[in-house]
Amino acid sequence: MDQAERDAMYARQSHRLPVGRVGTPEDVAAAILFVSSNGFTTGATLHVDGGGLIAV
Repeated sequence: MDQAERDAMYARQSHRLPVGRVGTPEDVAAAILFVSSNGFTTGATLHVDGGGLIAV
C-alpha cells in the first residue's frame, strides 16, 4: 500500500471512530504504561481502539 492509499484509509477510518482520529503508537504506549503501573488491574482486556467497538 503506498502512502496516498494509507492516508486515504486513515482518513476514512477516522471519520468512523468516536474520537475522530486513528490511533498512534503513543496511544498504545499509554495503555501499556497504565496496565503495567496499576497493581490493582488484573484479568482485564483493555481495548485501545478509539471507540471502534461501539462504532460497529
